[in-house]
Amino acid sequence: MSEVDNAFVKRGHWINWSDGPVLGRTITTDSNTGNIIIVLLTVLITAAAAQLWSLWTFIYHQLRATGVPSDGLFWQQQVLLRTFPTPTSLIADSFKLWWTWRRISQRVLLRSLLPVLMALLFAVGSVASSIFSTYVISTTRMEILVQSPHCGRASVTGKNGASALQYNFGSILSSYARDCYSDKDYVLSRCQNTFIKPNVSFSIETTDCPWDTSMCPIQNGLPITLDSGLLGESQFGFNVEQSNRVHFRKKTVCNVLPYKNYLTVSNGTKFKVGMARATLLDERFWLYYFGYMKKEGSQELSPIRFFASQLSSNITNSYATNGITMYATDRYPTLESGIMVPIEEMNRTDADVSVNVIWLNSVRYMAPNSDPLFSANSEFNITVITAKEPYMTYASDNVMGAIGCTEQDFCTSLSGLPGKSTNFTPEASETQALILQLIRDAAEAVSISYGASSALPLVASDSLYQGISDQLLDGQWKKEVVAWESLAWTGIQIWLSNYAVGLFVHDPELENSTIAPSTNAEKGLCGAMKMKKAGGFANINVFGLSFIITFTVTISILEVSILRFLIFLSKFRRALSPRIEHWINDGVFQLQRRVFYFNGQGSWTRMEKEIPATKAAELLTALPIVEPRSSLSRMSTLQSQSPRLDISLSIPASVSSITCTSSPLVSPITPSRDEAPVEGRNVLPQPVRPTPPDDVHMSSSSHRYTPLGSISTTSTPIRTPTPTG
Repeated sequence: MSEVDNAFVKRGHWINWSDGPVLGRTITTDSNTGNIIIVLLTVLITAAAAQLWSLWTFIYHQLRATGVPSDGLFWQQQVLLRTFPTPTSLIADSFKLWWTWRRISQRVLLRSLLPVLMALLFAVGSVASSIFSTYVISTTRMEILVQSPHCGRASVTGKNGASALQYNFGSILSSYARDCYSDKDYVLSRCQNTFIKPNVSFSIETTDCPWDTSMCPIQNGLPITLDSGLLGESQFGFNVEQSNRVHFRKKTVCNVLPYKNYLTVSNGTKFKVGMARATLLDERFWLYYFGYMKKEGSQELSPIRFFASQLSSNITNSYATNGITMYATDRYPTLESGIMVPIEEMNRTDADVSVNVIWLNSVRYMAPNSDPLFSANSEFNITVITAKEPYMTYASDNVMGAIGCTEQDFCTSLSGLPGKSTNFTPEASETQALILQLIRDAAEAVSISYGASSALPLVASDSLYQGISDQLLDGQWKKEVVAWESLAWTGIQIWLSNYAVGLFVHDPELENSTIAPSTNAEKGLCGAMKMKKAGGFANINVFGLSFIITFTVTISILEVSILRFLIFLSKFRRALSPRIEHWINDGVFQLQRRVFYFNGQGSWTRMEKEIPATKAAELLTALPIVEPRSSLSRMSTLQSQSPRLDISLSIPASVSSITCTSSPLVSPITPSRDEAPVEGRNVLPQPVRPTPPDDVHMSSSSHRYTPLGSISTTSTPIRTPTPTG
């Protein structure tokens, strides 16, 4: 079974009801469009992450901005947060700060770890968001919705349906069941690119005898039960709403039947056999009796048997099989024309009965085994021309082996399959009834006897070469039962998928075997089958796509609004004052303005804004790396060492006396007329340049003018008395 053709993949919007009406909204498109959307989502997620990180650093900065006096580490961390570092930069710079302050301040490691942990958590969140984005778009092994113009029900079921599958799908069923229902720990890739579920799992346990105890001899071992449990319609790929969901269960019980009391030998001339050839002279046949047949127009019950030619059995070095299923609905409550009834010991009114026969023929084994069906302990020497001596093999102890099974199905109490027109669930909706009817038809067409009746190879044949088999394990018959059950489930999966895809797709000769949909339920179910595709398309989750776009837009609006506009509005700043003032003061432009300011460069305005500016286009010199001599600390040192300054002045003859006093080198700043003081903000001091008196002349050789000092001079002119008289 190969994956569905690209022509039958529905493109556009649809709802995956397994994920719900919100999370299940999906857009299926080609892989090229999907790749473009993946790139766009990557850009959106990256942008959202960067902006979210900026908002978080702003919030963290504001939570710390209490205005309480702190050490240098605290203020450097604030400046670091103000620069909007990336998570990796924050981690690296935090370690640098720790290394610098580790022997200066207290609890430096603990205080440095908090930003690091914050950055690490954000990095983990970024990885998680990237993983989340992979669920938004899937490009491999995706679920697609089938949309085929050949949709319709098969017009053949039961015996005819099994025949149609046998001739058209037998090899496909066998290959898929072998590969996808194996007991290996892994599932082949081809099995993951067809159905929604690669296989149907079922439990295997021992159980009690399903027949009369005479049909379960102790030497044949305990019967086994294969139970699927309740399966939802989604197990088979149906994509329907919650209100139209159904459940199905299949329980099979099998055991090795005694055959000797039911096996006879008949002469070919006395036994009318249905063979494609004429019987040979004195040819004899094995006849295995398992039930009765009521022929049409007659009330008599004729025995029905499986048969095999003894001559063919003696010269055939491979296995042969027969199988048949007798449905309970065909037997009860009254017998109808052309039906089969099991023997009395196996007649069940609550289950369908299957009988599968394995003719062992002349197969030989390299080692003896005690399997109740394949037992081989009779020594048999084989002479080979190339060998010096004959070598020992073992022949089968039995002519044939029979396995009987009961099959109980459906969504109510376990029983045989209901009839085609049975209203088994009166309260079911039209869609539910259709799904159950399709499952019923599939289970009828492919029962556990399908593998034996189709003459498909046994598992035991895998080790068979030129009529000689390796040693078989004692539980080989159980492996055959499991293989038959797997084949039946494979047939059900294919049968149901063919409703949406169409039998015509697999075999053009079956075009006339399809009934086109006529009711609303049939038309609706044509577009309600999910299957798997390996690639070539992309599924976009609408909810995930909408969430990423909405989240990115929301974060972008918040980031731009708060960090680019609102914090500079007067009302917003007053509401967040004084914390927002710290955000402004920690900006790199304000920090640079302060350095120029204390180096006596520039007449600054806009000092309460994010970006300060000089009043005019002044030329500013490059700032030194080392502490300048004219720094504030240097001025404080000079002031403490020399409280008064001696200044030599050249006094003109017209000045009789002058008195000079030193004033503080720094005086409080007085805002200019065009700058109103900001409430809650400490106005930093600025240097005041001294202005010499108009009537005092300073000698350049005896006085050096410094722009960082403030010299207050008072002069009392000494005037020569005007002579009187």
